[in-house]
Amino acid sequence: MANGLPRTIVIVALVIALTYLNYRGLTIVAWVATVLVIFTLLPFLIMGVIALPKLEPSRWFVVDLENVQWGLYLNTLFWNLNYWDSVSTMAGEVEDPGKTIPKALFYALPLVVSGYFLPLLFGTGAVPLHRDLWSDGYFSDIAKIIGGVWLRLWVQGASAVSNMGMFLAEMSGDSYQLLGMAERGMLPDFFAKRWRYGTPFISILFSASGVVLLSCLGFQEIVAAENFMNCFAMILEFLSFVKLRIKYPAASRPYRIPLGSYFSSDKKDMQNRTSQHAKNLLHI
Repeated sequence: MANGLPRTIVIVALVIALTYLNYRGLTIVAWVATVLVIFTLLPFLIMGVIALPKLEPSRWFVVDLENVQWGLYLNTLFWNLNYWDSVSTMAGEVEDPGKTIPKALFYALPLVVSGYFLPLLFGTGAVPLHRDLWSDGYFSDIAKIIGGVWLRLWVQGASAVSNMGMFLAEMSGDSYQLLGMAERGMLPDFFAKRWRYGTPFISILFSASGVVLLSCLGFQEIVAAENFMNCFAMILEFLSFVKLRIKYPAASRPYRIPLGSYFSSDKKDMQNRTSQHAKNLLHI
């Protein structure tokens, strides 16, 4: 299924199935994603437990920086840790986003970092380091060395399932971003139309079409192109954040970062609120 018509059939079938889940609504997407996360993380947790007696910490300090492909490394690292901002596109669908989203990010950050760091720690500490073997898919070989064939198959399955989870999350973020832009008049109105389950079906189809078109490219090409565009998007987001905080400090927001500004009336606003709070305490 790596090439030709079989690959195309598998890609189209997966896109249709995962697109349908998004069409059914964010609640279904959330529950499916939660199940996929558990299935994805469990084999690495088990691998870590089995690897504990085999760990040799001295292997962690064998460093060879001369043969590192820094461009590929930084591109992959950035890609693995980007799109945290995508959750903002669904803030309107979340109950009490001012409390829910910060709490979710607070729990997600250590979970994501641990999901990358701990398997690498156990894998490099429990198995003799052969740098030439560490390429795409080698984690399944590590799992086989540590736990056996059954663990290798689980890790391979988790790899496929994790990509499905990322697909679901990415499509949700992209489709609701298109919906929000249409509601603000930046895109045609049909992108904002909600269908039977309250989801923006046209926006979802548009996102799915983009995935199918990009599937003809290789992973590294997609990562490089996506990171290039995402860098510009993040720069614009931060510039917009600063400008809006300075120009409209009192505007109503679904979620407000609890920091003031020394460049606008926001500072004065904070001082007034502090003064009012002090008066209230004196009154009490």
